[in-house]
Amino acid sequence: MRHSPSFSKLSQLCIFLGLLMEAKCENPSKIFQDFLRDKSTSELPDYSWAGYKFGEEGIPEPRGRIFNVNDYGAVPDDGIEDRDQIQAAIHAAEKAGGGIVFFPKGRFLVNEMADRKSGISVEHSNIILQGSGSGPEGTELFMRHHLLAKNPRQMWTTPAMFEFKGKHRMKSFKTKILSHKTDSDFTITVADGSNFKPGNMVILASQTPAANARRMAGLEPWPNWSTTLNAGVAVRERHEIKTISGNLITFGEPIRSPIISDHPWTMESYSASEGWGVEKLCFRGNLQGTFVHHQSAAVDSGWTFLNMSAAKDGYARDIRLVDISQGIIFSSSFACSIQMIVFEGNRGHSMTSATGSYGILMGPIYDHTKDGMYHGPSVSGGNIGGVIWRYSGKEKSGIDCHGSWPSCTLIDKSSSGLTGNGGSHTSLPNHLENLTYWNFHELGQAKIDYDFWDAQNPEFPNRYTGMKVVRPHIIGLHGAGSTFIEKHLGLVESLGKPVSPESLYEDQLERRLGYLPRWISEVKAR
Repeated sequence: MRHSPSFSKLSQLCIFLGLLMEAKCENPSKIFQDFLRDKSTSELPDYSWAGYKFGEEGIPEPRGRIFNVNDYGAVPDDGIEDRDQIQAAIHAAEKAGGGIVFFPKGRFLVNEMADRKSGISVEHSNIILQGSGSGPEGTELFMRHHLLAKNPRQMWTTPAMFEFKGKHRMKSFKTKILSHKTDSDFTITVADGSNFKPGNMVILASQTPAANARRMAGLEPWPNWSTTLNAGVAVRERHEIKTISGNLITFGEPIRSPIISDHPWTMESYSASEGWGVEKLCFRGNLQGTFVHHQSAAVDSGWTFLNMSAAKDGYARDIRLVDISQGIIFSSSFACSIQMIVFEGNRGHSMTSATGSYGILMGPIYDHTKDGMYHGPSVSGGNIGGVIWRYSGKEKSGIDCHGSWPSCTLIDKSSSGLTGNGGSHTSLPNHLENLTYWNFHELGQAKIDYDFWDAQNPEFPNRYTGMKVVRPHIIGLHGAGSTFIEKHLGLVESLGKPVSPESLYEDQLERRLGYLPRWISEVKAR
């Protein structure tokens, strides 16, 4: 496989040292052995259900008709904005039923005008944006001016420069969920399954304060978590129907949320776009100066590269991001990968984010910015089954659990500061059950008696400090030497020393499939 020029010798050395540590690790995890003996009684989830095609296949080389942006008037390195011409090439590919929108080498200018409120859009399935490499001699998309927020008071409402949002006209159906089959993680019973068929995408949805006690494992919520207390923890768990037998619905992937028949649960259909991908290019923003969190919408989100919404088996890979506010967001998506991503230049707001999605794999990711991005890889908005895999960050770019009830997240063989959390205090905790740190190398100074639930700044009693997590699992955490208030933890093992297997995601994937897919070794070797 051709090596990407965006991955420095330092990154390759980090991977080599990681492989060397794996070879020398002789500390088998007892918790993992318990998982292997009986998954039904283990508190450790199977996190292998993440990534493009749930990891069963590598991301393929794109095939299809090529729409070269040159042919639509986008000329690199000529100092003339190429925004409309790039959009024309995308429209042509969409009209043809799909294709590869190809960018030759050189710099393309995607936003030379101030005060714009929208970026370049993709609205149909089977569109790949492909550059000629993410390194200095490849393709660069330069965004001189930031986009404007839809609501200046809401700094998160700025659109991305590239927005993938499909146009779906499928009729929606909804039915009540009656029960979750207790001997299967894949099957539910609904009131009426007649409007659904195999292959349909559905959402299992519920929101009620009655679920709070169970979802927070009996821990006492803070009084300023008003949305959580008044409306309750919200679940919108995405699935693909595998089989239907009357009103018995079986999915191809496990149900992660506890379905309690006494609580209101529905199953509703939704549409997702397939065949989306972005690869082999550099996106350069124009974020300058010292980063100040929440200084303005422009600083927080004005230079955002990519948002894929309602994608199935989508991906972004081999991308270099320089001087940006936000990097890559996958929202309301299913079984997607954010792979081989490098951040450079000035410090910005956030890196990669999985929000309201199921089974998003993020990694490998490298933070080479000057001071570290403000938030590291993030899960939020009820995200379920996310995996942050082989992330190499900095002390200041710690893992971000951004609130609004994400659950079941694996932080696997990664290195950064312990946390880099954010999110509105009204919809905390930052993360519900089954957040697992596996062989995490913590950078920076040790935190003594760090508390994942009750940490608070006495000067500001109504503000939270630290990440609020429902009994996280901490296994093989090492590096800085932090200690924890263990009464608020879940599974704890081998603090100060890595365990084997080195990567929980890789080992669980190999055991689920009966083999380790070739793409794993190919990605690790790059």
